[in-house]
Amino acid sequence: MVDELHLTPNLTSTDLKIIRRKFAKTNHPDRVPPAVREEATRRMTIANSLIDEALRGARPRQR
Repeated sequence: MVDELHLTPNLTSTDLKIIRRKFAKTNHPDRVPPAVREEATRRMTIANSLIDEALRGARPRQR
């Protein structure tokens, strides 16, 4: 999933927030058909964990 999210060490916190929103648009359980909701929940949980971990080590956003 790291590859799917395109997570790299040089991302800023702003980059990571954009990645989270973009992923949620197509994978959030509220946005998918009921038949795949359980899988979407699992994917969002993993994605959020990976992004949260990356945010803890992210570079400050550049102004």
